[in-house]
Amino acid sequence: MSAIAPFPKFAEPASRPGLPARRHRLQVVPLSDSVAAAFFDSPADAPDDARQGQGPISARSGDDLLCLPQIASQLARAGGGQRHVTLLGLPARRLCRDGLRVLRDGETLAEIDPMALQSPLVDPLALMAGLSPDGGRRLLRLLLTTGLSLFGKGSVDGFRDVIAQLLESLTPASLPLRAWCPVGQSAAVASYLLPRGLTADGFTDLVVVSRQRVRRLSGFEIDVETSGKGRLLHVFLPQGLPADSTLVALSDAPLRLAGPARRQPGRPLGPWLARRAPRLRQRMRDRLARLSERDESAAALLAEIACPEADRPTARAERLMATPHGLFYILAVSDPRRLLTGIALASGDATAELPLGRPLHHPRLGRLQVGFLPGIAGFEPGEEAALSLLYRSGHRAHAGATRIDALPAALPPVLEALPATDLAPVLASVLGDALPSRPRIAAELLPVARPARPLRSALIVALDGSLDYPHALAATLGDARETGLILHHRDPDAVPALRRIAADLHAVHGIGVEIADLPRRDLLPAERVRAILAAVTAPVSILLAQDTLPEGADWLTDWVADLDRPGPALGGAILMNHDGTLRDGLTAGDDPARLLPEACLGLNAAARARLLASPLRVPGIGADMALLAAALRRDQTARIALHPGLCATAHAAPAPRPEAVRLAEDLILSAEVQP
Repeated sequence: MSAIAPFPKFAEPASRPGLPARRHRLQVVPLSDSVAAAFFDSPADAPDDARQGQGPISARSGDDLLCLPQIASQLARAGGGQRHVTLLGLPARRLCRDGLRVLRDGETLAEIDPMALQSPLVDPLALMAGLSPDGGRRLLRLLLTTGLSLFGKGSVDGFRDVIAQLLESLTPASLPLRAWCPVGQSAAVASYLLPRGLTADGFTDLVVVSRQRVRRLSGFEIDVETSGKGRLLHVFLPQGLPADSTLVALSDAPLRLAGPARRQPGRPLGPWLARRAPRLRQRMRDRLARLSERDESAAALLAEIACPEADRPTARAERLMATPHGLFYILAVSDPRRLLTGIALASGDATAELPLGRPLHHPRLGRLQVGFLPGIAGFEPGEEAALSLLYRSGHRAHAGATRIDALPAALPPVLEALPATDLAPVLASVLGDALPSRPRIAAELLPVARPARPLRSALIVALDGSLDYPHALAATLGDARETGLILHHRDPDAVPALRRIAADLHAVHGIGVEIADLPRRDLLPAERVRAILAAVTAPVSILLAQDTLPEGADWLTDWVADLDRPGPALGGAILMNHDGTLRDGLTAGDDPARLLPEACLGLNAAARARLLASPLRVPGIGADMALLAAALRRDQTARIALHPGLCATAHAAPAPRPEAVRLAEDLILSAEVQP
């Protein structure tokens, strides 16, 4: 049996120097919609060119050489060997569809086979799995520096996930934020306490990682200061820092620095700067000076820091009064350097910002800010409001607290010394908001002696002057069996005295008299008259005040006949002073609404109903009747005029009223009464 000849041996082909013996399988990580990372691992003893080659890395997809932005790097693995990573500016799914080859010197090192059954797509965290600490730090630097610069704002979600995981594994917990001070419109300075043994040397890059994106910072500056509590790290950030973000300082050992919480208020820079060393204070002032060239807030902050203590702004509330829908404020504000933009108020959940306008000079209190802020609610009388100074730089400083008052019926005394023309527009706004909401009341008419017949007219007489006036008036009435007197006084406690006067009037003149009992002391003059008119039932009402005596034997009969008509009627007498001169204002202009003297007015039931149905808008009787006249003028059936031939003499001077209130009434009237 012959031996079988051995199978001939063929020499194995010799591998060409510098060419790979085998191709690695690429895995692809989608870092964002437009950026992908392709990588493969080579063991420590790999003889292939992936580990030993020196030529540049290139990439092909299909038959096309990719010239788009790309980065290639080699990262050390924990068990030895290397991870070869290439970042490409293409979507991961496109690379999987069209294929990808990574080449060196024209030879393929690794590739994606589009026909392979197993998908090359892997989770983004697979990119860092198995790396050594040094490899992880290199990957972190690659993503945070070159990667961000090359791929720009498109590197968001995936980058952030990988970066966050790398930070957790490579760095200790974030240093807590010790102080956060806004600087100008957008810059800020953040302070941290460095742990013992940790330095800030070697920080080459600073990156902010937020929920939205990862961003590399430029222009930042770092200062280290030694204090009694340790070494403080101060980071100046020209672009500021988003809320709930993390700063990453890159060096041989990356450092995480916590950013401000979403609702964490910034501290004012001035007090923070006052605690710094002189060298650091000067550096910050130099930064502010550079920022102020393009940032008004930084310029304001620089002026605030340079302000001497004697010129620091101050604010004190003289009065703070709540109206139904606003705030009437009187503030003493000192701001010689004009560092403030306004004053903030807070009471419970309610907040408001009071603007600073042209101040009004008070002889005792100095400069006052007087104004009305409409359209706010929540500031209730009896509560306290905290004041804060609002600086142009953006920060605020507490300035004490004040009590909120209800709006008084009289002008606050502190305003009496201020220019009336400047106060009038503010008072007009206050009155327009407050008066329509005041509760309406009706007086109670207390009969002392009833008239002999049903009343055809009621004489409403104000006894704010001479007590002899009612007797002088009763002597001019003639046959007053169809007329009744209604006596009233601004002080509710005067009712007993009015009863005695009424009893004397009836005993001497036989006239029926009633007393108007008003339940409140704080009634405005127009409110007092409205309350009495609401209780009157006579067809005609005549208002007399200031010791006014109509002239002529039949003045009452003629006037009642003139007013007792179906349509609304409003009229007055020609009013003279006791020296025979016309009362001021009667000849000024042609508008009958402005000619009616409040000391001698008459109206019928229809006009009275229109008055009581309208909202109260002014405090004075004359202005209230002028508004009624303006409304009646639009009614063709109404009659508004001075009663022909009827004259009256006012034996007392007009009741004194603040000029500012009168001017405010004129402003309100001017909107309704057109010439």
